[in-house]
Amino acid sequence: MLVTGAETPAGREVLRQLCELGCVSVAVNRRTRTPARGAAGTRISAVAGPLRPSDPGWIPHLQQLVAEHHVDLIIPTGSDELPALAAARTVFGPGVAIALPADAGALVISHDHLFSCWHLYRHGVAVPKFAVPSTFGVLGEELRPLGVPVVLKRRVTQGGYEMRVMSSDEAARWAARDDSWIVQEYVPGVEYTVVVWQPVSEWFHEPVVVTLRRAKDGHFQRAPEDRDVDELAGRAVRALGLTGPVCLRIRRRTDGTPLVISVAPRVTEHLRYVPEILERIVWIHRQRPTP
Repeated sequence: MLVTGAETPAGREVLRQLCELGCVSVAVNRRTRTPARGAAGTRISAVAGPLRPSDPGWIPHLQQLVAEHHVDLIIPTGSDELPALAAARTVFGPGVAIALPADAGALVISHDHLFSCWHLYRHGVAVPKFAVPSTFGVLGEELRPLGVPVVLKRRVTQGGYEMRVMSSDEAARWAARDDSWIVQEYVPGVEYTVVVWQPVSEWFHEPVVVTLRRAKDGHFQRAPEDRDVDELAGRAVRALGLTGPVCLRIRRRTDGTPLVISVAPRVTEHLRYVPEILERIVWIHRQRPTP
């Protein structure tokens, strides 16, 4: 199995769990060539990946690693990796699966915060009020209905989750350059992280939906009592047409209404609290018939 972004928190967590599951892994790390040895003697081959997903040579580099190490499952952990892998899914051959949504169109929509907000809103899934900078006046008068303060973030994540909370006027001045940013209503209430595994068909497998809430010590705990958050996350995933691993951020307004803040169609470091997600991915992969 090949894990990209091995130097990230998500990559390290995936590798740790794969070791515990007895899987031999190839860790594509952009920073080091140092081989590592996993738990219980499970070997991890660490491979330097100086190429980034935006580089034209990145997919050929992965293709070479897949052939060299006889990889049959690729698990991406970085948002910037998803579009290229979705487009090149067939390049690796019928014997290689990728832990991505089955529908590439659903992935493209989810990869862009503006597109995902539009899509969810039009399918009746609650999201914060939102707009793009080009719709605002110079003084930000049109921003005021969003509330004060507002959240400014990149529409497409670039190697991390970048966002700023600021006043309406400040956001209008700061983001006036282009529409690569999205401005959202600031939602001040409780924040949840919801980790989902959505099967291609619910006839054969049950979805996994686990809602997490940050505890005072900084770690996350399961929040089974927040069923409305579970339900909202499930509706969002189905509305977007996503399958496989998905991570959502959800916040409550002051009136208690939960809203979908963001959607990431990939595994994240929160697998630490929901190990059954990766167990499900590996188990189903092992049941695939050999092409």
